[in-house]
Amino acid sequence: MQLSLRQSFHVLTVFMVVRTGRAHAQAAQHSMYASVSAGAAVEPDLFSVRSAWGGSAAVAFGRILSSHTAIQGRAGAEYFAAPPQFISPGGCLGQQPCNPPQASAVKIATLAADGVISPVPAISGPLLIIGVGLRNVSASPEQASEIRPFVDLGAGLALAIGSGSLGLEARYQLAAASGGLPRWTLPIQVTARFF
Repeated sequence: MQLSLRQSFHVLTVFMVVRTGRAHAQAAQHSMYASVSAGAAVEPDLFSVRSAWGGSAAVAFGRILSSHTAIQGRAGAEYFAAPPQFISPGGCLGQQPCNPPQASAVKIATLAADGVISPVPAISGPLLIIGVGLRNVSASPEQASEIRPFVDLGAGLALAIGSGSLGLEARYQLAAASGGLPRWTLPIQVTARFF
């Protein structure tokens, strides 16, 4: 069976469209991306010692593994300013030695590896984020710094904009902390991804 010139052109066009679509899908499937995040953070407060609200920021570099999954390495920081120092008018009420707790600024630095899952291709729409890493936290001058492992579970919503995305993400980070250091934090951030 012979094809006319028009039919041959049509078949060739369909073939090129399908091939180009597959190439784009494969390129997107294994593309790299970078992200920048900034926002607020919450930690368990301690009256006159630790503040409940602070600020947070993070940068990440990731790789899309499939149309719905990605992995990324992330470095983050959180800062909680020291609350106003409360001085009891009764002093230590006769307790000796008299060493009341001091208002402390909490500084947290994290390094993590995350898995990102999205029901929508190209890591947009609703997101589920699961990660593990190491956390350095200090509450100066009340507590010395320590490095402990942590896990985090997060959720977000990202909207595709041009060749990237913009979204809102929240993560619950739980660490093996000692003493009076905070065991968990909750960063809530606006995240911009660049593919």
